Amino acid sequence: MAHVRGVSPAQDVARGWFDGLKLAGAYFPGIISAGTFYQDGGLVFWDVHDSTNAIAIDLEHERYHRLVVEVADPTAAIELITRGKRHP
Repeated sequence: MAHVRGVSPAQDVARGWFDGLKLAGAYFPGIISAGTFYQDGGLVFWDVHDSTNAIAIDLEHERYHRLVVEVADPTAAIELITRGKRHP
């Protein structure tokens, strides 16, 4: 948790046009984004099938500067991570 800078909903990011370089993984617009990609000057890990359930976790001092992942309940996941940041 010490390396988590923030967390946010990522439905629009996951649904939008991908701008980056695929290093290892799969990208089929609207179907799947999974693997390691180079975006915005750093590595981003994606694991999203359903963009409506995507969240983005921004990291520092880690190999990946962002994780974009699908979760069962985005609101609950964001709250859990936010709460964990406040109470280490």
